[in-house]
Amino acid sequence: MQISSEEASIGSVLSEINSRNQIVIKFQELSICSWRKGSLISAEELANPNS
Repeated sequence: MQISSEEASIGSVLSEINSRNQIVIKFQELSICSWRKGSLISAEELANPNS
């Protein structure tokens, strides 16, 4: 099966975009997790200000 150079370059661009999207999604998941942890910690501090 022959692939033209144009098709190959489109494929590589698409895979590059996909991998960048994966990185962005990972960052979003990390920031959401840290935000949740931060809000949990602040809620605990509000509940127990003396600790």
